[in-house]
Amino acid sequence: MSDILPARPFVKWVGGKGGILAQLVPYFPKELPSRYCEPFVGGGAVYFAMGHLFKECVINDGNCELINAYTVIRDKVEELIPLLRLCPYEESFYLRLRHLDQTWGLENLSDVQRAARFICLLKTCFNGLYRVNGHNFFNTPFGKYERVLICDEARLKDCHRYLTDVPTTLTCEDYHSVLDVATPDTFVYFDPPYHPVSDTSYFTSYQTGGWDSFEQRELHDVCVELDRKGVKFMLSNSAAPFINDLYSDFNLNYVKAPRSINSKGTGRSAIAEVVITNYDTYQGNASLLHPDWLKLRKGAACAHALAEDFASTCPPEESLGRFAQIFGEEAAAGSRVETVRATVKRRKGGDGTRKAELKALS
Repeated sequence: MSDILPARPFVKWVGGKGGILAQLVPYFPKELPSRYCEPFVGGGAVYFAMGHLFKECVINDGNCELINAYTVIRDKVEELIPLLRLCPYEESFYLRLRHLDQTWGLENLSDVQRAARFICLLKTCFNGLYRVNGHNFFNTPFGKYERVLICDEARLKDCHRYLTDVPTTLTCEDYHSVLDVATPDTFVYFDPPYHPVSDTSYFTSYQTGGWDSFEQRELHDVCVELDRKGVKFMLSNSAAPFINDLYSDFNLNYVKAPRSINSKGTGRSAIAEVVITNYDTYQGNASLLHPDWLKLRKGAACAHALAEDFASTCPPEESLGRFAQIFGEEAAAGSRVETVRATVKRRKGGDGTRKAELKALS
């Protein structure tokens, strides 16, 4: 076993596999290939726990803000941490931060600023849910918690260490690109947007475009091509009848996973997921999971309960100053205009005072 210690994901991610990793590992190939490829990396729970067992890794996601955050944590974590320390847990700051993609454009932010924005939004939004609308604008509402650890310095440094020690290529491409990089010495793990198990459980809004049955069939075609090339793959999805039927030409196994994005806590009961492989599964690889990984899982709740957020007590009147300090006066001015514009729009024209304020700021 490698002497590289595992790490915990730096953000929560819908469908993250940390909670069921111990169930997934026994389905890994008995003999691991030399390369690991994950086309839908998300929060990276599987990568951060298992990537060090391979000689090299390729992790990809279609969300370029997410991949930028990975890249910054690997290459510029010492620049990222001071910015996150300044971020207050305050709703008006959150809304200004969220609206940057609608006002003057993320292209005016540096890569480190974009990573700080992304992490802060994910740490302080409702249920840690990354969601965008049809224009690809982040639209998750503010989350109201007793305490939020925006800058988890220890975890960020652990992820930096892991991304540095494990030879890893980071890409932001369509998942079809796996056909160009996967060879018989590659193990591919797919964790795509899940097919809904019911009409009320449909959630695929990680980015514009969405996922439907057509996309699921396209992914199946990619799996067929990988199988033809002699590439071992494992795929997680919902145990919906459609998925079971679609992948009936491969090996199907089932695990129980907690539901994490229901608006009501009582609706987050365990549900069945299918684990699909193109090789005979071997129920003997649980030992591949590093013993320190379980310690990290158990220590996560304690770390959040005991840690003090550097900026959690920032008064609301200081949040704009913090905003300008982190993202620049141009961003603060643009966000201030957008805040007033949104208020006027809600009032369907508003009163003369608001209109005059908007005109003065524009």
